[in-house]
Amino acid sequence: MAFLLDDIRGRIARLDEIKKISAYFLKKQNVEVVSAVGSLRSLIVAQCFDEQQATVLWLFPDQERAEQAVLDLEHLLPVHQSALFPETRVSRWGKEDVRIISQQSEVITSLADGERIIVVASVAALQTRIRSPKQVQAQKITVSTGEEHGFQTLLARLNTAGFERVNMVDKPGEFAVRGGIVDVFPFTAENPVRLEFFGEEVESIR
Repeated sequence: MAFLLDDIRGRIARLDEIKKISAYFLKKQNVEVVSAVGSLRSLIVAQCFDEQQATVLWLFPDQERAEQAVLDLEHLLPVHQSALFPETRVSRWGKEDVRIISQQSEVITSLADGERIIVVASVAALQTRIRSPKQVQAQKITVSTGEEHGFQTLLARLNTAGFERVNMVDKPGEFAVRGGIVDVFPFTAENPVRLEFFGEEVESIR
């Protein structure tokens, strides 16, 4: 007999144990699921998340297992309702991998914006010194054309937010200045943005 995934999740949802776990989620208490193997854990977590819509932090001993859990959740939940918070990687030259920083920033920004998601991470990933969602929200920079933002003020805010000033932007976390033009490569964007100032006013964004 074949069962659709929705049928299986429906059966799981009716279990008393799942209702108890969901109640713990709602109370923001720590939950440890034992004796469940493979993707069954992902099914349980996804079902509880669906029922309570509470932000969940799911921890693993290592990143490999965390990555597998995210793959499972991507099949069980709508897009962008689960995210991997990756471990920080440092190159042999002592530089942090900007792609990892970008991924971490996306997760923290989602939390700062109040999105309810399942954050999946290894224990090592959480040992990284990072900005809290409140700090991210406080440092969030919103720029619109026709508004006065203060040219030097913007540059100072970019520095405070952790951006590196370079001659030409090439990767997330960088910004460059040439006359009244500021090129910024946001941590969470695929491409840089060019801001053109006329005095203290943003004349164009492209």
